[in-house]
Amino acid sequence: MRISLILALFAFTILFIAGCATTQSNSNGGVALRDDDTAIDAPSATLVVHGLSCPLCAHNIDQQLMRVRGVDSVMTDLGEGEVYLGLAESPKPTRSQLARAINEAGFTLVSIRTPND
Repeated sequence: MRISLILALFAFTILFIAGCATTQSNSNGGVALRDDDTAIDAPSATLVVHGLSCPLCAHNIDQQLMRVRGVDSVMTDLGEGEVYLGLAESPKPTRSQLARAINEAGFTLVSIRTPND
């Protein structure tokens, strides 16, 4: 019984770690966004992010984005792979700041959408 419990715990741990692992995309969109210093002139933005798969992932990405000046709120939708941002009036974050935060969290930023797009 004890060995079965240990094996089950080990299997769960491996699956949990694998579930939180991210895969890197070779998308050129992320590179272009990291080089775009354009401020986001909108009250909100939606980030399409690859690699989100668990609540721990969402917490990590929330923390990274809240460190960016001009980001007021963050809500992550794991099912859609999207992160919704509420933005301050001033200062406005740039696309490159958001892209760097996503990259530092270990994910791939695919695109940034705003209500103005």
